[in-house]
Amino acid sequence: MALKGASPTPVRCFERELAGSRLGISFHLPSRRRFIPYSWLLYADLNEAATELYLHYSHSVVTIAGTNLGELHEAAELFQLHVVRELPASSLQGKSPGVSRIEIAEKTYPAEPPRLVSGSRF
Repeated sequence: MALKGASPTPVRCFERELAGSRLGISFHLPSRRRFIPYSWLLYADLNEAATELYLHYSHSVVTIAGTNLGELHEAAELFQLHVVRELPASSLQGKSPGVSRIEIAEKTYPAEPPRLVSGSRF
């Protein structure tokens, strides 16, 4: 039964919220979750053994360690990677990608040197 004066809820009312998950990557760590939008992604690097993937963002670097990470690298470059979750070592097997560790390191920038104002005396 609809409420008087209320407009019916469209079937796709949550589509916008779900579309947000396509705009970046949600990292699921044991202690927290962190969403970083693709608009902050500068580039992605993969080591030769495909065991470490580095996602360089404007304010942080995400290091993903595991096995067979080539598929994750390609998906990140195509903006198709949406969720990355750490898994216990016992579940990492076969040729599919497996993530054993995710580290998120914030970039730190040196403080600006003091600026001299013309006409000031020490």
